[in-house]
Amino acid sequence: MINLALCFGDSQRQASAFHKSNPNISHLHNTKWEVLPNFHVAFMTSNLVRFESEDSEHYLQFWKGNVEEIHQQKKEDVPKYLKWLVDENVINMPKEAEEKLKKMFYDTAMQTLNICPGFEIKFTFNISEAEELDKSGKLKFILAEKIKQGLKVVGRDGHELLKKY
Repeated sequence: MINLALCFGDSQRQASAFHKSNPNISHLHNTKWEVLPNFHVAFMTSNLVRFESEDSEHYLQFWKGNVEEIHQQKKEDVPKYLKWLVDENVINMPKEAEEKLKKMFYDTAMQTLNICPGFEIKFTFNISEAEELDKSGKLKFILAEKIKQGLKVVGRDGHELLKKY
């Protein structure tokens, strides 16, 4: 398989900007695109723990309405913050995530945690399909169209960016 993925909001600052941009995934419904919430917590430039989320639309709507809550959390505030997200059905907190968070954060000297409610979209080609498209010279055009579709999530017109394709 070959994956074309666009990841939005992978850092705390990027996540805030992404959700303020009024992202829209409606044009990706009923297509081969996968839409994946990518909530994770980080320390400096290290992503520590990723949390699953069940409902992409709910996740996006929640963060659009709570952009001001995307900020660094003090260690003592993290449990309450994450419980709030679980109670609001924004993230899931399985035992494995709790254990990893304990090991990677609570049992360390780190005093703060960055909140990164990112979002990913992914389009997958199987290898034989990609090879056929490449042989026929169509792959680069299809990839350009997929990138344009992806940029539309944040209201960007990829035509200018990819005008030679």
